[in-house]
Amino acid sequence: MRTKFFLGILGLLISATHNSVGGVEKSAHEIYEIRTTWDNQTVSTDDIVRLEFSSADNGLVIDISAPFYNDPKPSGNPGRQPGLWNYEVVEAFFLGPNNKYLELEFGPWGHYLALYLEGVHNVTNYDIPISHYTTSHSTTSSTWTGRAIIPSRFFPPGVNSFNAYSIHGVGKDRTYMSLFPVGFNTSANPDFHRLDRFQPINLSNFINVTTPMNP
Repeated sequence: MRTKFFLGILGLLISATHNSVGGVEKSAHEIYEIRTTWDNQTVSTDDIVRLEFSSADNGLVIDISAPFYNDPKPSGNPGRQPGLWNYEVVEAFFLGPNNKYLELEFGPWGHYLALYLEGVHNVTNYDIPISHYTTSHSTTSSTWTGRAIIPSRFFPPGVNSFNAYSIHGVGKDRTYMSLFPVGFNTSANPDFHRLDRFQPINLSNFINVTTPMNP
């Protein structure tokens, strides 16, 4: 019942039609909405971030729809951006056995960051390339959208849980949001590497999760 409560209150999950990927039936898409801050406070409907997962021939498609706050952007060109968590960003972490996990970060200006970790905060690969990441902005609705395709080989084998996050604002207005947050007043500072807060996901609906990580 607790998992259903989390999904019902903190994130909207929809499984839709099916298609065939690599000869195996795969769910067409699942949708999650980030509706709370990192410490479980409900945000305005204008601040809700939506992520949709679906299948590509060789990996996972991540579609992002998020408010656009027009925070200061990184000085570098679109592409890989170290320290992207210091900017306006949407993130997704995918966890496998033995605390091995993939950290993905996406910004509204076409910047991304992908890290592989073995143990909490222990980055073992800083240079995972994402060759397909595109973004667009809507001037009428103050939103941005992004689409990334993440090759299956980038995920830790046996990935079985995940969490998703969003960060925006500057200075005292910096806001940290989480799909599966910690309890209110249970932590002094946001930490997106709280693996105990991750919730189950069946990525085998979309990709082969048994292949060893090989970026």
